[in-house]
Amino acid sequence: MSEEKFYDAVKDAADKHAEAIFGDRTWPDAAFMVEKGAQKDADGKTLQKYRHLVHHNKNATDPNQNSTVDLPHLRNALARANQVKPVAEDAAGFQKRSMSHLQKHAKALLKTYQKSSANLAEIQAICAEFNIVVEDESDAAVKVMKNGTADMPYCVMQDGKKVKCYAMMKDAKDHMQQMMDKMNAGANTKVVKNGPAEKPFCVIGASGHGFGCYATQQEAQSRSDQVNNFGKK
Repeated sequence: MSEEKFYDAVKDAADKHAEAIFGDRTWPDAAFMVEKGAQKDADGKTLQKYRHLVHHNKNATDPNQNSTVDLPHLRNALARANQVKPVAEDAAGFQKRSMSHLQKHAKALLKTYQKSSANLAEIQAICAEFNIVVEDESDAAVKVMKNGTADMPYCVMQDGKKVKCYAMMKDAKDHMQQMMDKMNAGANTKVVKNGPAEKPFCVIGASGHGFGCYATQQEAQSRSDQVNNFGKK
């Protein structure tokens, strides 16, 4: 291979890698999370620096449409959502809005793929890796709501009733997870090797709920046994 062809091959590989992570500049705004207040060029196209976290394919026309979501891009976007430093929009606001939007896609796709799809294992792994509760939160039997007092605002709710309130969201979510583990006791969880390279072993419940991904199969199996045996003597 000539030196010129070698460098062309390297550039082509780099371009494909960049497209896989960041999307192509020719792709529509609907494929990205676009900052509020984004500026456009002379041709009316949004400047690329205001477009982040590509998670749809190039055929996207509606940012809320689930059928054009690309799962590898979605996983990458979830992993990077809290790292983005927007140009025009407040960072905390953009990150919160992005994470909510991406998680909404993940929940919807899990419900869709439950009906039988080759993509079911992949979306299950994504939900497990990022601890996405896949149930519809408006109908969930157990959920966390910010409806407590000023000093204890985060409350664990079960069937519309307060169970306990906490000062920190993390503590409330930990309590909620314990309750869900108890509810899912004996739920026939299983360990599947379909997570990311650093945490390939994921624990998946029969209902599709994810219980986390782990670096080793032993860790994942321990977590699976913990859920299945929760509350047993």
